[in-house]
Amino acid sequence: RLLDGAAAVINPSVHESFSLIVFEAIARGIPCIVNARSAVLAFLAAQMPAVLPYASTEQLGDRLDEITSYDSKNSNMTKSQTWLANNYAWPQVMARYNEAASRIIGSGVPVKETVN
Repeated sequence: RLLDGAAAVINPSVHESFSLIVFEAIARGIPCIVNARSAVLAFLAAQMPAVLPYASTEQLGDRLDEITSYDSKNSNMTKSQTWLANNYAWPQVMARYNEAASRIIGSGVPVKETVN
């Protein structure tokens, strides 16, 4: 609900670990402005053209100007949504998880059970 009616999402974090808000926004057709000093956010910006990085206050202003004329149906949003769906939809995530689990199980390395 927080994203309902949003024109953009701004994530100024320098220490982002994994930005679900960016994924949620792009999935809903909302462009994002992110801090280019965050390695995770810079990676996402490199993959999704509707994620706009900024590295200075001046550049943040430029990105805000870009957002005011942003059309959620443009090709940058379509490319971003396609990349997101191809890499982070549940079937793709589960396939990578199963592949990793199979490699661990097939490696002969014992899997340690933990009891909480």
